[in-house]
Amino acid sequence: MTDARHRLRILMIGAAVLFACSGMALAQDPVLVSYRAADVVYLDAGRIDGLTVGQRFSTDGAELSVIYLAGETAACRIVDESQPVRPGDSARLRLGAPAVLSWPSGLVVPAALAGTGTHVDPYSGPYAGPYAGPSIGPSIGPSTGPQRDPFAPIRPGLDPVVSTMYGARLDGSISLDWEVFHGDGRSADFERRVARLSLRARGLGGDAHEIRLRMSGQSYGSSSRDRIYEAAFSRRAEDGRVNFSLGRLAGGPRTGYGPLDGSLLEVIPLPGLAMGGFYGSSSDLSSFGFDESNRRYGVFVDYLNPNPEASRNVDLRMSGIREEILGQTSRDYLSFESRLGARDGRWSLHQSAELDFNTGWRREMSGRHVQLSNFSLRLARRLGESHRLSVSYDRFQLYRTLDTRWLRDELFDDRPRHALRANVSLGTAGGWRVSLGAGVRARDGDPDRSYSFTARARSTELTPWRLTLSTDLMAFANPLNDGYTARLRASRPFKGYRRLYVDLGRREWRGRFYDDAQSAHWLRVGSDVRLGRRLSVRGEYELSSGDALAGNRFLMGLRYRIRSNP
Repeated sequence: MTDARHRLRILMIGAAVLFACSGMALAQDPVLVSYRAADVVYLDAGRIDGLTVGQRFSTDGAELSVIYLAGETAACRIVDESQPVRPGDSARLRLGAPAVLSWPSGLVVPAALAGTGTHVDPYSGPYAGPYAGPSIGPSIGPSTGPQRDPFAPIRPGLDPVVSTMYGARLDGSISLDWEVFHGDGRSADFERRVARLSLRARGLGGDAHEIRLRMSGQSYGSSSRDRIYEAAFSRRAEDGRVNFSLGRLAGGPRTGYGPLDGSLLEVIPLPGLAMGGFYGSSSDLSSFGFDESNRRYGVFVDYLNPNPEASRNVDLRMSGIREEILGQTSRDYLSFESRLGARDGRWSLHQSAELDFNTGWRREMSGRHVQLSNFSLRLARRLGESHRLSVSYDRFQLYRTLDTRWLRDELFDDRPRHALRANVSLGTAGGWRVSLGAGVRARDGDPDRSYSFTARARSTELTPWRLTLSTDLMAFANPLNDGYTARLRASRPFKGYRRLYVDLGRREWRGRFYDDAQSAHWLRVGSDVRLGRRLSVRGEYELSSGDALAGNRFLMGLRYRIRSNP
């Protein structure tokens, strides 16, 4: 374990030095246009880069206004356009320009705005239907959103080819965080350091190759933890029909959830149809290498409607997966996933399921040949131009594996669990968006229920003081305890990608069967500052009081964006 940590530190330091040096050869580039969809343009920068709703950008032939933000992506409305905006165009910030914040009629934020590594709540902002996040390995093409699967084959005339003077484009980031907490005597002091590296190199030796790397290292007091989340090489054939990936692959519906150390092969015999297989082992994030004693392999078939003019999106996936431990079958199951929806985002339906096939000792213990272990269904509907409604149902049932084979029946509760949730998002004439959600969870044979409630309000327009305001309330109640968390935030952007924010929060927790109650309060003040095109710094101070944690917390962060010049 010590050798693995030492090798990981050397690798991270070497990568940081290498790409920091390569940054000297890469010109300082402005914000780039990543995708164009009708009257909406998406920028390759977002909230973490200091962008705020209402900012104005200009290209050589158009003027844009930011109307929606994710972590690393911004959606903009086209205010004026004399020349068409295309992917790869440069956009420059216009200071002092009035904001245009209304969302174009009939258009919604594509679900893929969630992107890789950034979560976007589909119920608190414009919702475009099924989540189109990244999937493992090669893909048969883009879904309904702007983020193309990085392993998707390049199709002439559809996908932009971007390269640097070295024949490759580098994208990613290196971040360093330092956090220290000084308790008031009741709470212990601590210090934490975190380093993260995320890197994607495309177009190596031509457009057919790509390398992805994501890792982190953390020290907390006298302990440390290093993780390798993804380290994969992929190659696409020139015609896009035969593709493969090798290394540590991020998990997805094709290969079972959780990273996979191994390889994946994909064949595309017809437009919209992909099939293939994979072989590997479940990953140990603290080390890197193939573990022969813990295998996972299977086959998959994907279908995506190849007609871009169709009125409905259709995305179907099915995988057959086997998991083995020391040569013995631990689990056999089929994974199904489907996404249906209208092209204009009026409605969407997302379904996923896992069907287990019990043989041998699993059949004897469960008494069933087939078991529906996981099932989820989510329906979303747009109610007018600014209102949205979604309803979801989830069912989960524990299944036996070799890890739980010898667990006694009275300790293995395989009764099905059910969850139902509804969310509504309302846009108001005063520039506010209000989101409300409620859910209930239950277990077969158990009369008790667990309940949750969320409420959120945020300003979609800047106030006369250039403030953006938001407030959140999350409450829960279950057979053991109940409580809530409330938060109020105000933030103000400044010139030069600078932002100042203030948070006020309170948390209450109470046990139902014993006299135990806890509360906490906090005040946070922080700022994000861009230093040049690539470097950003953030700082935060928190004063907290209460039963759980009381004291002063300081946080400093440094982030460097690796970005090639197209």
